[in-house]
Amino acid sequence: MRSIKPDEIKRTREALGMSQAEFAQAFHLKFRSVQKWEQEGIPEGPTAVLFWLLSKIPHQALKALRNF
Repeated sequence: MRSIKPDEIKRTREALGMSQAEFAQAFHLKFRSVQKWEQEGIPEGPTAVLFWLLSKIPHQALKALRNF
């Protein structure tokens, strides 16, 4: 599994037109985690898998989570 780079995280968030706080709230994440990931990247494991999915289908994932 490859690691998710900080610029990938920021690009995905910006593609959705969201601030870090909005992104964190929309995807049920901690604001501080989003900040850290945009600086350092995401560690391997379940979080990386989740973010990979978000980066591939951000609008669909957001739409699905609105019903969560």
